[in-house]
Amino acid sequence: MQSQLVRVLFLAGLTLLFVVPLVLVQILVGERETRRHAALTEMGASWGRPQTVVGPLLALPVRQTIAEADGKTRTCLRTAYFLPSELRVDGALAPERRRRGLFEAVLYRAELTFSGSFPAPDLKALGLRPEDALWERARLSVGVSDVRGVKETPRLVWAGRSVPVGPGAGGTAPAKPGIGAAVPLSPDVSEPTPFSLSLTLAGSESLFVSPAGAKTDVALRSPWPSPGFGGAFLPDSRDVSPAGFTAAWGVSALGRGTPQAWRSDGDDTEARRGGLEKSAFGVTLVVPADGYQQTTRALKYGILFIGLTFLAFFLFEIFGGPRTHPLQLLFVGLSLALFYLLLLSLSEHVGFARAYLAATTATVACVGGYAAAILGARARAAGLAGGLLALYGTLYVLLSLEDYGLLLGSIVLFAILASLMFLTRHVDWSAGTFRPVPRAGGGRETAV
Repeated sequence: MQSQLVRVLFLAGLTLLFVVPLVLVQILVGERETRRHAALTEMGASWGRPQTVVGPLLALPVRQTIAEADGKTRTCLRTAYFLPSELRVDGALAPERRRRGLFEAVLYRAELTFSGSFPAPDLKALGLRPEDALWERARLSVGVSDVRGVKETPRLVWAGRSVPVGPGAGGTAPAKPGIGAAVPLSPDVSEPTPFSLSLTLAGSESLFVSPAGAKTDVALRSPWPSPGFGGAFLPDSRDVSPAGFTAAWGVSALGRGTPQAWRSDGDDTEARRGGLEKSAFGVTLVVPADGYQQTTRALKYGILFIGLTFLAFFLFEIFGGPRTHPLQLLFVGLSLALFYLLLLSLSEHVGFARAYLAATTATVACVGGYAAAILGARARAAGLAGGLLALYGTLYVLLSLEDYGLLLGSIVLFAILASLMFLTRHVDWSAGTFRPVPRAGGGRETAV
């Protein structure tokens, strides 16, 4: 019994030893993923980074006369900011895959249309006088997080008139940089002013918009099959299929935390501007778990696979097979550890599914052929190879299932444990051999 206990402890220690090569592979995965991120960032810098569109925002400069304590007066320039009473955003994203070396990035070109109306500016509510306003200097601005993504000249229609749009949102922008336009505004206006802005925007990974209106309705669509909705608000409705997605949001200003109008001399002006950007929401074009993520998930099962394989060799010994040398087990363990290195390197060239098939075939053939030589029995080697093949097949299914992976993994582990208990039910562990076990009522029980 003591020799068998020593053997079990040795196999456990040898299994734990293989944590080292598995950790080294994990470090290599991190390095390759860092290189991939750097390549994607470089591509995004050339095409367009993740985009956040903030606004539109109407800014109206106002001269204000202030009385000083000594009786003198001074004139300063304030800015009154107004957000639209209603805002509708309609967007279509055309995704595109591009490669740089081994790495692939998802870029997009978005056709966005902003429409709605601004209420008549109520300067008295902000403590300002309408006669002091510089109506001819009113400006409409839209913040764009990466203006290099603006691919065509935006088209703005203000109160039925086409207005030229230029670069730079200026100091009136809720987010810098951006685009802006001088808009005709009159103190006599009493009705809401309609507007429409068409914007072609290039970006990468994600597109977010801010709920600038008192009531904001946003509709986005794309042929990309795996979107990730995020930000301050989730869509009210969405439809996701292999052919793409559509999503719609309806957001009230009550949930935004930013007022519809304010003046620039308040201490919280910057916070109010930033609040618009913080309340942005939208979609991320998610790349389903790539080779690096899948390899990382597979590595978590590495010690389990090595331990089960060593356990299989130990059971062969118990059931009358030859005793394996530690060096032979070391070779087998290294073959199982190199599976993940093969998987990582091949997935960068042929994709994860093909890489997994190739790495599994090579590993099972290597271990199975070696087992046939050291065990001296093809049937046992075939059983070992079949078990490994079943394990790798189950692992692939686990990696493919995100929501039910834990459930299936728990069931598989329980089934493996139950099978081991069933197979070893007649083992006399004190002698370390398989032999008939006496029945409780007399006689002998033989193995089936």
